[in-house]
Amino acid sequence: MVSIVLSQCQLFETSNVLAVPDDWHGWGALSLTPQTALNEKNTNQKMETSTIEQKLNKIENYTLLAAKDALTMDEAAAYTGLSKAYIYKLVSKKMIPYYKGTMGKITYFAKSELCNWLLKHRVSTIEEAEQKAIAYVVNNPRNGRKGGKR
Repeated sequence: MVSIVLSQCQLFETSNVLAVPDDWHGWGALSLTPQTALNEKNTNQKMETSTIEQKLNKIENYTLLAAKDALTMDEAAAYTGLSKAYIYKLVSKKMIPYYKGTMGKITYFAKSELCNWLLKHRVSTIEEAEQKAIAYVVNNPRNGRKGGKR
């Protein structure tokens, strides 16, 4: 006899059908054979294994990415978080620093230049903007005139 305990309810086997006690929210019997339970367990283990393998592959890719100075298009997309199509667009408009290989086919990016490019457009904090506004007003008095310079 096989018994499985889930939280406070106990499942027990009766003629290849796992039955649930009647006081378990009135669900009655589940049509789950021991073989089906094993198959589901194996399927869950395979999914967990493939998920773990995917995560390990990501970690490996990011580790290799961290060690490189020159990045390919795919690596630059992973590094910046931008889509590959958007990086192609930026390259075609010459809006992002890049290099071409000796044959001119492969596009490369310097990781340090990509980092500088990503951090190029800094947004001021409210405090910095207020200080800038105060400095402007102090340094550019209007002398009581309305409108611009005459």
